Amino acid sequence: VEFGLLREGEDVKAFGAGVLSSFGEMEWACSPSPSQECRDMGSMKDQLNPVLRPLDPWEAAKQDYPITTYQPVMFVANSLEDAESRIAQFCDSLTRPFFPQYDPLTQTIRVTKAIQRAERHSTVELQRQKQMQFFEKTAPVNNNTSTVESCTVADGLVQ
Repeated sequence: VEFGLLREGEDVKAFGAGVLSSFGEMEWACSPSPSQECRDMGSMKDQLNPVLRPLDPWEAAKQDYPITTYQPVMFVANSLEDAESRIAQFCDSLTRPFFPQYDPLTQTIRVTKAIQRAERHSTVELQRQKQMQFFEKTAPVNNNTSTVESCTVADGLVQ
């Protein structure tokens, strides 16, 4: 879990590399009222706090999210055990086209059903499109709001 949160009494605590690796993201996720400086640094000047929802891995897996700002919606487990249980149930519900098995004799993992790897493609354009869709969907509608302009991709960088 990259952006995990746990509820401990009235407090929200962080776990996961995405939250723990950023002081600003920790303040944004865990503070009852993140500072204006924190919100500005995370491009969240118009949102006072993240929306905190109970951990539901099925909902979290479908949640749209931006990749260049703080997360506007975050999921909170009641405890580490609660997170582990919910994520285990989610993983057990996924259908898999293959079944890896550990062979202790050879100390290798074998796959019981042949799989084919898809050709690898750059995801820069897909990321740009998803980012634009997210902000277009969440942008407030008023006359003072500027629209997201088209972006171009050059040398792997979104401009």
